[in-house]
Amino acid sequence: MSTAKEIGTALAANLATILSTNGYKTDMGLRVYKGRRSLDDSLIPCVVLAELPDQVADAVQHGTQILVTQQYVMEAHVPCDPNNPNDAAHDAIEDMKRLVFQGLKEVGNLGRFFSDKIKTMKYVGKAILPRQDGTAYVGAALTIECTFRETLTSP
Repeated sequence: MSTAKEIGTALAANLATILSTNGYKTDMGLRVYKGRRSLDDSLIPCVVLAELPDQVADAVQHGTQILVTQQYVMEAHVPCDPNNPNDAAHDAIEDMKRLVFQGLKEVGNLGRFFSDKIKTMKYVGKAILPRQDGTAYVGAALTIECTFRETLTSP
């Protein structure tokens, strides 16, 4: 399994812990999808984990060791007050930040990846996604960037 897939799998497993019964503000962890693009109301609350194109540094011709920078986007879809959707969106963003940055060394195996495989993890940004007026759910995204070393012959 590639390092990018391992990190994505660990992120997805940890995202599944975002439940109000675990002290979070949302229940986006009820459904975690890796790369799903189409959603309908029956799938909400949920979180979709997407991987953006990676960037490679220090690649050498005929070399097999590379330094990879991979961005992961966590896109939450949660119920909201149709008149004040940003409140629920900010709760979702707070939950994701708390999971990734505060819980990094405490929750699941994401902490293991940070100490063993991920050289750096940084916050890239957040967004509240556009929605149709009157809908009872809102989307919010958090983007992080992980840098790790990979051997191309045994990713």
